[in-house]
Amino acid sequence: MTAKSHLRKARRYNINTHLKILKSLNGQKKVIPGYARDISKGGMAAFVPAQLAIGERLEIQFAFPGFPENLKVAGIVRTIDKCQYGIEFINLDRTTERIIVEGCGFLADDRERQLKWSSASA
Repeated sequence: MTAKSHLRKARRYNINTHLKILKSLNGQKKVIPGYARDISKGGMAAFVPAQLAIGERLEIQFAFPGFPENLKVAGIVRTIDKCQYGIEFINLDRTTERIIVEGCGFLADDRERQLKWSSASA
C-alpha cells in the first residue's frame, strides 16, 4: 500500500499499455505518446515525456485489454511527479465508463490468476 493509496476513491489496477495524449497547442492538436501504468474507474497514472500542467485538460486514447477498439476519454491532470502524471477522467459517457469498469475487473481477474500460478509453481 502506498502512502496515498488510502486517499484514492477507487482501487487501481496495473495496465501497462501505450497511450496518446492529444493536447491543444496554439489552436492545433498535438499528439504526445505515453504509457499508462495503472488505471481505475476514475483515472490513470501515466508516464508522458512532456510538460503538462496541473488542471490541464487532455484527450487520451489508449488500448484496454480485452476490448477491440481504443478508448478515447477526456481527462484533467491532478498530480505531477517528474514525467509521471495522475490524470482524472472527466465527462465519461456511460458506455465508456462501463468498459473501464469491466476492463478493471478483467485486470483484477488476470492479476488473481497470475498470483495463483506463481504461488503454485513456487
